[in-house]
Amino acid sequence: MGLSDELRLLVSLTGAGEVDLEDEHARLDLYRRSVQLSAAREHLLAGLKLEPVQSLAAAVVVEAFPCIPPADRVAWVRNLKPEVRDFPSKRIRELEILEGIADGNPNVSNLDVDDWSDWLQRRVIEAADDADILQQLADAGRTKAIRARARERLGPAAG
Repeated sequence: MGLSDELRLLVSLTGAGEVDLEDEHARLDLYRRSVQLSAAREHLLAGLKLEPVQSLAAAVVVEAFPCIPPADRVAWVRNLKPEVRDFPSKRIRELEILEGIADGNPNVSNLDVDDWSDWLQRRVIEAADDADILQQLADAGRTKAIRARARERLGPAAG
């Protein structure tokens, strides 16, 4: 099947109605609707592989990560063209760190918070209960706001 076939199936599965399949913004909206439906994901993945605007496909893959099993994330990234895989691959690594911290299994002692993106640092601050991680971010967070929020989460003793 070609891209237009996959897109028509996604329109049908999502009940999106009239969609201009030539318009990349309309396709993005359709892809975003499809991410939410597990029944549409097989066709979404096939459509993203054929998507002519691969930066759009990469953005959708990253948006899909919270909706798909962690074990499937790498396969979704491999579905993309090699030239757009870097950011989604980085986001997988960041999500693994974040999910480990949120689950109370922070295997981050060997990681340098300086290497963490602002996105990850902000989310870790909200997810972490580990005072050591929060202290690292209070001391070495990438921005003043991140350092301040980490100190706030540590409480008055961090003063």
